[in-house]
Amino acid sequence: MHRFSIKSRIHEGEPCIDIKGYLSNDNGLDSLLQAFQKSLEKVKENLYVRMADLTFIDSTCLGVIMFNFNKLSKQNRKLVILDPSEEIRNLMEYTSLDKVFHIQ
Repeated sequence: MHRFSIKSRIHEGEPCIDIKGYLSNDNGLDSLLQAFQKSLEKVKENLYVRMADLTFIDSTCLGVIMFNFNKLSKQNRKLVILDPSEEIRNLMEYTSLDKVFHIQ
């Protein structure tokens, strides 16, 4: 089993989900869903998802992030990707998601 961790914290007064390691359908999906559920209740303007130490994300987990991005967009709020790792930045560029997500 691959290592991963998901922690919730506050960043600039808003909720932040910090994801590290290898995230997939069978390795962290439930934790990701729970983190979003808890964090969405606290969002004023932005929900941050920090990916500096994320080495892999599969399509299912990426779909969860996209679903929540769309949900927040409908409420005039933002999902912001913070510090994506090189692997994640390359994935976003390859899939053109870098043009969809707000990336800092």
